[in-house]
Amino acid sequence: MTIVKGQAGKNLDCQLIFPDLFIDAHMHIQSGRCTPLPVLWVQNSMVRAMRLSRKSIEGAVPVLKSNLSQIMNIQKKTTHQIGKIAVSQLAANLNYALGSYTVNQQKKTLLGIMAVLPMDMEYAHKDGYNGQTIYSIGMVDDYVYTRFGAHKVGSHEAVLSGGLEVPGESFYSYDDNPKGTFDDWEIQLFQTELSAVENPWQLLSMYHFDPRRMIGNASEYTSIIDSMVTATPYTAGFFLGFKMYPSLGYQPLDQHVNIKGILENHYSQCESKEIPIITHCSNGGIFAIDWPSYYSQDNKLKATDLDDYTLSHYIKQHIHPGAWKKVLEKYPKLKLCLAHFGGELWEYLEFPRSRLSKKEKELFIKKQALAKDWIGTIIELINSYDNLYVDISYWVIQGFRDDLRDVTDRGPNLEKTWLANRKLLDRLLFGTDWYLTEMDQIGYSDFSRKMKPHLDQMSYRLNLADGISPTDPKKWDLWKKFTLDNPMKFFGLDNEDKIDNIKIGIDEMINDIAINGLFNPSDKADFNKYKKNYLNQNTNNHNTVKSVQLKFES
Repeated sequence: MTIVKGQAGKNLDCQLIFPDLFIDAHMHIQSGRCTPLPVLWVQNSMVRAMRLSRKSIEGAVPVLKSNLSQIMNIQKKTTHQIGKIAVSQLAANLNYALGSYTVNQQKKTLLGIMAVLPMDMEYAHKDGYNGQTIYSIGMVDDYVYTRFGAHKVGSHEAVLSGGLEVPGESFYSYDDNPKGTFDDWEIQLFQTELSAVENPWQLLSMYHFDPRRMIGNASEYTSIIDSMVTATPYTAGFFLGFKMYPSLGYQPLDQHVNIKGILENHYSQCESKEIPIITHCSNGGIFAIDWPSYYSQDNKLKATDLDDYTLSHYIKQHIHPGAWKKVLEKYPKLKLCLAHFGGELWEYLEFPRSRLSKKEKELFIKKQALAKDWIGTIIELINSYDNLYVDISYWVIQGFRDDLRDVTDRGPNLEKTWLANRKLLDRLLFGTDWYLTEMDQIGYSDFSRKMKPHLDQMSYRLNLADGISPTDPKKWDLWKKFTLDNPMKFFGLDNEDKIDNIKIGIDEMINDIAINGLFNPSDKADFNKYKKNYLNQNTNNHNTVKSVQLKFES
């Protein structure tokens, strides 16, 4: 909203259009050093072909002209350092998205919240079922990495990996300096917690749940579930909910003997305690490094080629919303968000105007069938389950590129879908997937700058279709709905007890860090002075959220 200037340039009183609060429901701060090197190799053919070590990737890749070089400028920093960058960009985004409003000559208090989604990638392989070996011989055929370190063997030696003896020709340690350049899950988790207590109510963290890490660790899961914030009065909690990523190597309702019970208990606990889960649900992203071997496991066949069918089978079993349908049928009240809402598949719903070659046309038709199935299944599930949500993180970048005009002008399938399925409008969450947006050199505020006008245009069309006047206070405002109303409901911030419990959880976390001697602010400030400032900030931000929650209720 533009502030109207009166005589002598004074600001006139004006009606606020935007809320005090902005919620980004999906973003990341984990360091690239949290990604095991074999996983990095699988993601980028150039890095794999050159057999680059992590040290070489961090040193050489940034000078190359590629998407990898853009994101590596951030990824090579620590999780704690990336958290600081995120908060600084959040402030810039608030300045655009919410504006610097003046009411009665007083500046309006604004607050932005980022839901941090950590990534535990140490089990991105089939042998994770054993709970011992992390990487064995598979797609990345010259790396062996166990939980106890890396192994380098000669050309005629053998490697014992997961009970399988494999003749080696050229095996290398998984990193030049594992202790210096690889941050394991525990390091990522601690630095995420540290970032969250340093920026209370600006960074609120989820917890990455991989069922294979819980094998034989029932007590650990009990401790994790106890750290989740709930709406039960006077119950502290630090984590908003769980992040899941089944394409790392397990199915949403996996029947493997070692994790079947773990998953069932997990969903049961989350359903009964109303703990939200955000899961990766697009046909891209990170796969287990040996994903072709899963085809053999499921079909008793040997997958000799990395063909389209083998990959589509893996996607269908591990990522497709239909795989989550099985979960919802068993746990119908589970609060679940299927991230990305189909992602780039939306652009395949309408046939392109440009001329395609025969091969391009065949590929497009295959993608279009997948798009209709994927998005159609999500819409079917939303109409069937009241606690199912989707987010539109990384939408503007991936597939749509500059903006949503490619879809809205060509169909407009997106508009038709939203008009025909009004339940969607109550279940959509705004997310950025920052810092992946940095890959395409689009800043955090630019992401909103490109998304918001199209949501405003969609709001206008919805109001027009419903015959709602632009001055009606009950008019559609999709930007407010996706960045405030819906995230408040999904994360449970519409409950006063849960808001208070988060504050208690943050207070307890900073005390735990201090008691254990782990707290070490990067500026080396005196802890007591820092804690005093932190407590003030936590209380102020808590009151802001609570104030918005009360407005939200009324």
